[in-house]
Amino acid sequence: MQFKRLFIYFKKNSLLSFLLILVFFIGLTFSYIISDSQSKFTLKVKSLVSKDVRIFLKNSINFYLYNFDIKMSFENERIIDSFKGRSYSIREYNNKLLDYQGPRAYLENYEENIFLVTGTGLISFSASNNFFKNKNLKLKNIPSNIKDIIKYDEFFVDSRYTTKGVLIDNNYFYISIINKIENDCFTLSIIKSKLNLDFLNFSYLFNSNQCVKKNNLYGEFQPIQSGGMIKNFDNEYLLLTTGEFRYRDHAQENDSIFGKLLLINKITGEFKIVSKGHRNSQGIYYDRKNKVIVATEHGPFGGDEINIINDFDSIQNYGWPISSYGEHYPRNSSQEFYDKAPLKKSHSEFGFVEPIKYFVPSIGITQIVKKNDNIENNNYFFSSMGYEDRENSLSIHQIIFDNEYKSIIYEDKIKINNRVRDLLYLKNKKKLFGFLEKKGSIIVLDLNE
Repeated sequence: MQFKRLFIYFKKNSLLSFLLILVFFIGLTFSYIISDSQSKFTLKVKSLVSKDVRIFLKNSINFYLYNFDIKMSFENERIIDSFKGRSYSIREYNNKLLDYQGPRAYLENYEENIFLVTGTGLISFSASNNFFKNKNLKLKNIPSNIKDIIKYDEFFVDSRYTTKGVLIDNNYFYISIINKIENDCFTLSIIKSKLNLDFLNFSYLFNSNQCVKKNNLYGEFQPIQSGGMIKNFDNEYLLLTTGEFRYRDHAQENDSIFGKLLLINKITGEFKIVSKGHRNSQGIYYDRKNKVIVATEHGPFGGDEINIINDFDSIQNYGWPISSYGEHYPRNSSQEFYDKAPLKKSHSEFGFVEPIKYFVPSIGITQIVKKNDNIENNNYFFSSMGYEDRENSLSIHQIIFDNEYKSIIYEDKIKINNRVRDLLYLKNKKKLFGFLEKKGSIIVLDLNE
């Protein structure tokens, strides 16, 4: 009887019925889009939605995440075998909303806590031990003044303009960001705050007046090609990689900060150039004992590199854009582009430093970390993004160098089948953390052997 009355009521109120059904399907569609941001259906819906609507939705997600702690659901624990037959236990924790935060994010640890910094500058943390249990966990947000000092809207809604790296050192929190310093002119900056779990009060440490304009004399601009990895060097300096925003000539200019590896003074922000001729370095590690920097670098269409930097007395030149084992993208393959950036294959024949390893096709190489236990070898792990059709993409790679970093003596690969943006190694736990962008997951690999 009640069902019959309800049916009669909706029949008489057809407009209300239609609106309720419409709201139901909109809600169902939105839930599906949130749950799988990279499905063909989701990408098709995104392409049909206007830019203003997409910005509104992203701002809504940002508001939610900025005002509530991030809940990470435990997905699974599984065993995964490397290509050389080594077995690794891997845990995964997920929050699908994180995919709408960059989608990149970076990991750091300090005093038994794991910190996550998203592309839009959201900062959160949890005790590292929480990641070693098969249950849901929560990342507690740390309020900050980032929105007060980053003044342009693209940073919070456009995934090309984001945070680029993070470092916590000696109780200070450093974040590199793409920054707009004048109308449509962008640079790479570092902001710094005393570490405080209740509030982070950032100010600019490194904020050069050099910038690359969207419309420039070179004729190209790409903000994601900007580097931004930060690592500690010593008590006085930190290391910063910079890209050239696709104004390729800057990488060879000694008076430009772009396309370089820089030493940044932790107090004054003054800088020194360590090396030049870099395109877009997304991973860096400094082996202080051996005084060697190992850096990864995105090539163009092919030509991702691993570079060894061990001469700090003069500015070493790694060749970009004169030498590269990659090519220009097919859409930019006319003679005009090769006249500007010839991409010679040999580095050494033109006076440049050869990479110790390069990849053709590209693998989307990202962060590199050292498994710096008491083992007397140079045992590293690095991550890759890329695409499914590329054998070495979507993986975590292991690579071991000889004692002098002159050759590679071992290589292995763990296929993750997701884009691994960042890596973090916990020496005391022998655990390797990774952030999976396009999925919003943190994974933990057990490296006990």
